[in-house]
Amino acid sequence: MQLAVISKRHWSELSPEEQVRFWQDYEAGIESSFLVLQENKGGTTKRRRGEHSTKPKCENPAWFRPDNYKALGGQLGHAYNRLVKKDPVTGQNTLRMHMSLHPFYVLKRQSVGRKYKFRPEKQRLLDAIWVVLVSFCDRGLHTVGMSVSRLAEEISPKDSKGDVIPETAVTVSRLSRLLAEQVSFGTLGTSEKTIWDRESRQRLPKYVWITETGWKMLELIW
Repeated sequence: MQLAVISKRHWSELSPEEQVRFWQDYEAGIESSFLVLQENKGGTTKRRRGEHSTKPKCENPAWFRPDNYKALGGQLGHAYNRLVKKDPVTGQNTLRMHMSLHPFYVLKRQSVGRKYKFRPEKQRLLDAIWVVLVSFCDRGLHTVGMSVSRLAEEISPKDSKGDVIPETAVTVSRLSRLLAEQVSFGTLGTSEKTIWDRESRQRLPKYVWITETGWKMLELIW
C-alpha cells in the first residue's frame, strides 16, 4: 500500500491553474499562508476543484453607529454623513456613498497591481470598514486607535448578547489584507508599532490612520 506523504509547497511552485485557485482562496480568507498543504500520492495533489468554497465567512459585512453612540460633530460628523444616511421615518441606516466604487480606485488600480475592479464581497467589506474608520477616528491625530483584530471584531455580526458569531465573523487575516491593499493605494497608513495577533499568528499594525488622500476621497481636506 502506498502511503500518502504530507508536504508543503510555496504557491509559486503550483501549476497556473492551481495558482488561480490559491489566490481565490487567499482573497476569501481560506488560505492564510503562502505555503500550500498538499498530499502527494502517485503525483496527485490533495486539492480538487469544487471541493471547497472560496466565499468568506461574512459575505455582507455592514456597520453603522449604534443609536446609543454620541453623534459625531465637526468634520468627522460631516464625513460620516457623507457615507451614511438615515431614513427619517424608519430610522434605518443605509450607505449614501459606496467608497469601493470611488473613481480613485479605478484610476490607481493598475499601479497597485490590480487588473479588475474589487469583487463584490471585497466591495462590501471596504464600504463597511470606511464607516468604522471614520466613526472611530481621533479628531486631532486622525488615527484610529484600534488594532486590526479589534476592527475585525467590531465589524463582525453579533448575536443578541453582543458576542461575535464565529460562523459569520470577519477574520483578521481577511481584514489585514484589505487594509494592506489600502496602504498600497495610499488611502490609509499603518503604524510601525505592531502587536502579536493570536488568530493570524503574526504581528499586525497597532493602529491605522486615514491619509490626506483618503480625506480627499471624502472631499474633506484637513
